[in-house]
Amino acid sequence: MNFYVEKDLLLKTLLTVDSTITVKSANYILSLSLFNVSKDKLEIVTTDKDIMMKSSIKVNASKQFSFLVNGKKLANIIKEFPKGDVTVCVDDNFSISISSKLLKGNYTLVGMPKGEFPEFIKIQESIAFDIDQIDFKEMIRKVAYSVANDNIKPAFCGIFFTMDENTKLTAVATDAKRLSLFSIPVDSSLKLKEGVIVPKKAIGEIYRLLSDSGKCVFSIGMNMCSVKIENTEIVSRLVDGQFPNYKQVIPREFTETIAINREKFLETIRRIMIFTKEPFYKVSFKLENDVLYIYSEYPEFGKAEEELSVITTNNSTMEFVLSANYLYESVREMDEEEIEMKILMPTSPIMIKPKKRKDELFIVMPVQSKNE
Repeated sequence: MNFYVEKDLLLKTLLTVDSTITVKSANYILSLSLFNVSKDKLEIVTTDKDIMMKSSIKVNASKQFSFLVNGKKLANIIKEFPKGDVTVCVDDNFSISISSKLLKGNYTLVGMPKGEFPEFIKIQESIAFDIDQIDFKEMIRKVAYSVANDNIKPAFCGIFFTMDENTKLTAVATDAKRLSLFSIPVDSSLKLKEGVIVPKKAIGEIYRLLSDSGKCVFSIGMNMCSVKIENTEIVSRLVDGQFPNYKQVIPREFTETIAINREKFLETIRRIMIFTKEPFYKVSFKLENDVLYIYSEYPEFGKAEEELSVITTNNSTMEFVLSANYLYESVREMDEEEIEMKILMPTSPIMIKPKKRKDELFIVMPVQSKNE
C-alpha cells in the first residue's frame, strides 16, 4: 500500500492538523494522526476528544487504506527531505517507509491500524453562516483577549456567539473584570435562537487557520460547532454553561465622554505601565479642564506621570483607577485614530470604543484601592 505526494503539500497539511494533539494524552491512540487514503485523496485526521480536525489533499495512491502514525515524527522527517515527490509505503504490519528518488536512504516509522480511532464528527441540525475569513478573523482578534485563563467558571473560558434582531453575529468575551464585544452582519434569513460558547483552544485553532481572503463556513449544532476553510475542517465541543447577561453589564448612561488620540494614549499607557506591578497594574487618571493626567507611583519603582490633551462633552473633573494591562490590550486592538472613554462615575464600569464604530466596545471595571 503506497501513495505519492508533493513534499511541501504533505508537510503543510501535517503541520495544519497536528496542533490539536495533546502531547501527554492519557489515550495513546489520540497522540497519533489518522491517514485515510483513497486513489486520489489523502485525508489526515487528528483529535484530542474535545476538538477534531481534518484536512485533505490530492495524492496518487495504489488503493484505499487507512493507518495511524506519529504525525510529529513524520512531519520532522518530511521537513528534511528535498523538494519534489515523496513516497509513503505501508506494509501489512503497518511499518511505514518514507522515501524520495533524490535520496539514497531508508526511513521507517512504526504505524498502527485505524482500530478504535474516533470517527470524524458530523454536526446534526446545524445553523451555518458563510463568513468572509478576514471578517471572522477580525471578530476573534477583537474579543479573544478578554477570555478568562482559568477554569473556575467554564462559561468565561471561551467566546460567546449570538445573534440579535438586527441579524448581526455578535462575539462577546469576559473574565468578570472586563468585557469585549464585536459584531458583524450576517445573512438575514438565519436565526441563532440561543447563543453558544466556543472554547478558548478551539478559538485559537480557528484563528490560526483563517486567512485574509476567501470565505469560511461556521456551523453551530446542539453541542458542537465547526468551521470549514477550503479543504480543512475543525469541529469542537461547545462549552456547557450559561454565559452571563452581557447586556446588563454594558452601561447605558454616562456623565462624561472623553475623546482621545488612540496612538498617543497607547504610547502613554505603555510607558506608565512600567511603573505598575502585577496583578492589577494600577494606573490613576485625573480629568480636569480637557486634560487627562495619567500617573502611577510605587515606592520600590518610582513614579511616572504624563498628561494628554483630550476633548470632553461636559468639561467634568473626576478621578478613577484602571488596570493599565486591560486598557492596553483593548485599545491596541482598536483600529480607528480616535477612541472614546465613556464614564458615569469613577466607581462604575467604563466603556471604551472607537469613536465612529458602533459595533465594537470594551468594558472595564475600575480597580478598587482595597485590592492592594
